Amino acid sequence: MTAARPSIQKSRSSNLLNQKMLSFTNLRKTEQGWEFENEAALENFVWTNLEHLLKLTPLKQQYSVKGERCDILAVDKNKRLVVLELKNLEDRYIVQQLTRYCDNLQEEKPVDIEVDYALQIRLVAVAPRFHRHNFIDKKHHKLDFEFLLFEIIQEGKKLYFNLKNIDSGQEAKVILPYPEEYLIEPYKNSLPAPPLPQPPKTLLKFLEKDSSDKQNIILNIREKILKFDKHMQENITDTTITYGVEKIKGKLHKTKVCAELYSYKGEFPLNLFLWLPYPKRSRQGAFYQGFTQGMAMWRVFTSDWKSVSNLSLFLGQTRSVPPTARCSRNYDIKVYLNMYKDLTGKDVKSESLDALVDIALEEWLERLN
Repeated sequence: MTAARPSIQKSRSSNLLNQKMLSFTNLRKTEQGWEFENEAALENFVWTNLEHLLKLTPLKQQYSVKGERCDILAVDKNKRLVVLELKNLEDRYIVQQLTRYCDNLQEEKPVDIEVDYALQIRLVAVAPRFHRHNFIDKKHHKLDFEFLLFEIIQEGKKLYFNLKNIDSGQEAKVILPYPEEYLIEPYKNSLPAPPLPQPPKTLLKFLEKDSSDKQNIILNIREKILKFDKHMQENITDTTITYGVEKIKGKLHKTKVCAELYSYKGEFPLNLFLWLPYPKRSRQGAFYQGFTQGMAMWRVFTSDWKSVSNLSLFLGQTRSVPPTARCSRNYDIKVYLNMYKDLTGKDVKSESLDALVDIALEEWLERLN
């Protein structure tokens, strides 16, 4: 999650739209409905409305214990410590995350005000949907987990945040502050999105030997990238499908590329490359002055196209050799996410491919502005 937290207090300046928008929850519209712009917006909203939604007293937000950050710590009426982990997307590893937080908190007991550590810590996962692996992990785990589904519902000119406990069926609902002029019709303030082009023949050829599950995942990644912004274009060659800003017909700006699907002569499995930050050595004259944030192409290693194991950094690498012959710097995904946090201040916890694509899209958008 990012460090920045928008205010939710009502703005007193109604004549300046940019000031007014800062006072409202950060949401965006999609074809499926409404969603939070990012996990930081979701977390900030839940933190502000914790007592009404779950009858919990908030204690700490983004609390670090043993090098890991808990989204929200709270206490219930029985003095039980409650750990909440929030996801803006489906996440296969949320149970494992909460397990680590629980162990760390039981050992360190960092919060002692109104908390009874003799009682079992409550572990609460909040997400718009849960992966089937989450339910398997929950079923066979010694600890108890509470799965809460959230949904943004539009009723007339109002938006509501609805929270439902999967096990008990208990629900809570609070209003989401948002300008009414944007809610008269769901898509009144924006033009209809252009239809998504059919997958190129090159991509279909790359995927023809893959399982239907893998094909769907890769096609969904393509759809997510193309729908992210109206400036995103798809450039196709015999071996590559590249996404970024078009410079002239058939060519993209080299500095405004976001992602690429690549298969060496169609003989190797499809590879995904993302343009992500890296630590670039800064130089003044003949002397190096430390590191600054650069942008480079990274090869993403994933066996199932769902989770990421590691990444390889490519600087000025040629495409004339197969991927197995390329030299690069390799980083475990955990190492890279820590490095990314040091460079940008953004704390991304998920090791999923979906989360890494989100990083690439957000960084690409910043380069446009």
